[in-house]
Amino acid sequence: EHSEYLDFPERMVTPKPVQDPRPPVWMACTSAESARQAGERGLGMLSFSPARPLEATMGDIAAYREAAARPTPLTRVTTNKVAGYTLVHCADSMDDAVAHGIWDAVDWWYKGLVDFILKWEWSALMPEPDKVAETFPMLYRPVEEYNDQDMIIVGDVDRCIEKMRRYADLGVDQLLC
Repeated sequence: EHSEYLDFPERMVTPKPVQDPRPPVWMACTSAESARQAGERGLGMLSFSPARPLEATMGDIAAYREAAARPTPLTRVTTNKVAGYTLVHCADSMDDAVAHGIWDAVDWWYKGLVDFILKWEWSALMPEPDKVAETFPMLYRPVEEYNDQDMIIVGDVDRCIEKMRRYADLGVDQLLC
């Protein structure tokens, strides 16, 4: 394959990769409705917790579990699992995390996420430019609130484990850090 920016010489892959049963299929879920759809279809639920407080994800997981109890699978593999993605920074102490620049890193990450959405997805999601503050309230709050609301896992070892257990207690089977 050749293009203006990339050049990939043709390769032969042998032996051909085979997996049976087929790998699990997951669906990114950002609402109770999308979580319900994933459960109904026998797909795993990928939750994106940095986008909102962890408590808000509880309803999505409940909707998923209810629907996943009676799936009509899209594939031969049913994946009744919830995976939660979040930012993690474990340090010897919270003071060390702050000294490592955790709040600048979190602020950079959130702004990068919003920049991506505005550039690539905004017109499909919500074409009104005056809705940015309403749609992305995290840009207008102190970044420490992300930690306070368990949208991220930051702190010393004991605090990180405590937060990770909260994810498990809410029904998250796999934590993507």
